[in-house]
Amino acid sequence: VVNDSTLTGTSRQAGPLMSATTYYWRVNAKNSDGTSAWSSTWSFTTALFPPPASWNFAAVTGNNGTIAVPSAINPSTGTRALQTGDGVGVFFTRNDSLICAGYSLWQDGQNMAISAWGDNDQTTMKDGFASGESIRYKIWDAQAGKELGAIVVYQTGGTTYTANGIYVLSSLVGYIAHGIRLPQGWNMISSFVAPKDSTLDTVFVKIKPRMVIAKNGAGKVYWPAL
Repeated sequence: VVNDSTLTGTSRQAGPLMSATTYYWRVNAKNSDGTSAWSSTWSFTTALFPPPASWNFAAVTGNNGTIAVPSAINPSTGTRALQTGDGVGVFFTRNDSLICAGYSLWQDGQNMAISAWGDNDQTTMKDGFASGESIRYKIWDAQAGKELGAIVVYQTGGTTYTANGIYVLSSLVGYIAHGIRLPQGWNMISSFVAPKDSTLDTVFVKIKPRMVIAKNGAGKVYWPAL
């Protein structure tokens, strides 16, 4: 709630505002003779965040596959069901980076299809999936303006790209990932991610064989060898 009685003009800049949210406002006037009654209540609704420029993709590359996301599987961001305006994209690898090869925007109550574009063999730069390449998924949270990783399960079709392939998902769930580079030696790390299982054996499971010791500012120690 904002209550501003210091205005001397007829406009006010408000923010920061949440996306896809309805805000209500009203005004009254004040002068040396007193204060007027409140005006009628007005409202406006903020827009959703569109997918970022990094989701731009090359279309009409000469080949593609089709991926169906049925509404009956109740796809989610991991914390809520997908809602109108959220995006689901497919990504291929180029120079160790994930590059978008197509996406679609979710509409509540409707099945969704994504065209996954393959590499154009008439261009020098890789601009789509190679045959047999793993299909990676991401979700765009249009309400929060955040990109999420996604784990999928297939009802039909495999996990790799085939020109003219047809894929149907049976599960699509988003997650937040935070990759941290750890050079050899001591490292100071922190993360914005709160894992569901925060036990250190789980958090460090992938690097545990190469770890020596970890400790926090309070002096508590995680020592895998002991």
